[in-house]
Amino acid sequence: MTPATHASPQTAPPTDRPRARVPARWLLATAVTLCCGLPIGWLLATAALLPFYLGLFFFALFGLLLGAVQFRIGSPDAPIGRSAVWLGGILVVITTWTLAMGFEYIHLYSDAVRFVKESHRMLTPEQVRQVETDTPARIRERLAADYPPGGIAGYMRWAARSGEMAVSVTPGGFPLTFRLRQRPLGFVLRVVISVVLLTFGVFSQIGSLTAAPAPRASPAAQDGSPPPGAA
Repeated sequence: MTPATHASPQTAPPTDRPRARVPARWLLATAVTLCCGLPIGWLLATAALLPFYLGLFFFALFGLLLGAVQFRIGSPDAPIGRSAVWLGGILVVITTWTLAMGFEYIHLYSDAVRFVKESHRMLTPEQVRQVETDTPARIRERLAADYPPGGIAGYMRWAARSGEMAVSVTPGGFPLTFRLRQRPLGFVLRVVISVVLLTFGVFSQIGSLTAAPAPRASPAAQDGSPPPGAA
């Protein structure tokens, strides 16, 4: 009698799954992209107030550029966990958009100072220095008092609710009222659309990093010839 043979259990082939850990190269990609967000934030702040909302185009354009940088550096580690990709992308969007709003807030002071200078026919050098000192200080005080906590958050609240502020007085004692180029409703629409476009641009590039790259076919399979050793 021949002894009965028992079939040995076969192990299931490993499946390709997104990595649970955060790859070091993805961390590097996010860090480099955040550094790129600094000059891009300044460019976005400069373009944001273009007439007819033309500056919104640049939020989508630079979003695509940031996402391409992040994808190019991090793609060798694909597939990457979905949560890591989303966290890295959201971090880039929030940082870049906050930098853009911060630079826009800084531009408020220079725009107001220019407005006051142009509203006076003649200013002595001493008066010019006083305008350059007093106007930003008055804006900071008004934002902190009327739209706490002031700063960037106060600027956004002011722009969304009023967009007007008395920043100086004429020689006759009449107030000089500075006005933003966009009215409150226009400012709110621009903020919402800019966030959407920037987010779309970034995630349209890095969204595919959560999927495993397609396996490359061997040269023999591409030629249609049977693999070596096949009967």
